[in-house]
Order: sequence, then C-alpha cells, then structure tokens
Amino acid sequence: MGSSMSRKDRKKGLLRLFILRTLSKEAKSGYDILREIGEKTQGEWSPSKGTIYPILSELEEKKLIEGVEEGARARKAFKATKAGNAHLKETIRRHEDEQKKRMAGRRLLFLETFFDERERKLVTLSQDFVDKARETRQKKKAIM
Repeated sequence: MGSSMSRKDRKKGLLRLFILRTLSKEAKSGYDILREIGEKTQGEWSPSKGTIYPILSELEEKKLIEGVEEGARARKAFKATKAGNAHLKETIRRHEDEQKKRMAGRRLLFLETFFDERERKLVTLSQDFVDKARETRQKKKAIM
C-alpha cells in the first residue's frame, strides 16, 4: 500500500521543499517561515520551531541555503543558494508527475465523498481550467 515512507517523513520532505522554495523568492527568518506556513494553511498546520530550525540547519549544512543578517537587530535570515535553487528545480521536475497523479486520485475520492454530482462537475471544470493554464505556461516557458 503506497510507499514505505511514513507520513511524518513525507511532511518533513514537503516542508524542506517549501522552505527551499520560499527562500528562493526572498530571505526570511525561521519565524517568518513559521508565520507564512500558518497563513498558507489558514492556521490548519503550524510546525514547531523544533521542526523548522533543524531543517534550516540541515539545508545550510548542505549549502542549499545560506544565512544573511537582516534588519537593525541583525536577526538571522536565510536565502537559497544557486545550488539550492538548482536542487529545488530538479526535485520538483522529478516528482511533479507522480505528485499530480497522487493528488488527482485523492481529489476524486474526496469529491465523490463530500460533493453532489453538480458540485463535482463544477470543481472538475475549474481543475481542467487550471490544468490548461499550466500547460499554456509551460509551453510559453519552453519557447523562451
């Protein structure tokens, strides 16, 4: 049944990638990352400092992120390195199709369980729209 990776390991893997992704956009402190996760999950999930900071240390040891001093109080923030950005891009490319299939299967089961036929059709149409937009974006990237 599925992979042998535990749910906790998968969450940490997702968290590592999210941290790397958010740090590829701009430098942030551990506190900023915790706050962002809370906002993005609408308060449904908030990992502890005891989870975030060891991941930041691990990513820094692997040279995927680097510490930078920021602000008047010189708090430590982190940003992705070139190696970190390359690692992120490659990891996303490698797992993208697998994750899309997994999510599509779960989405169908969720829709079947909680929505009536009309609502399922609306959600499916909106997902089709999102998929087409992604395809168009990827085609444009390939041209550039």
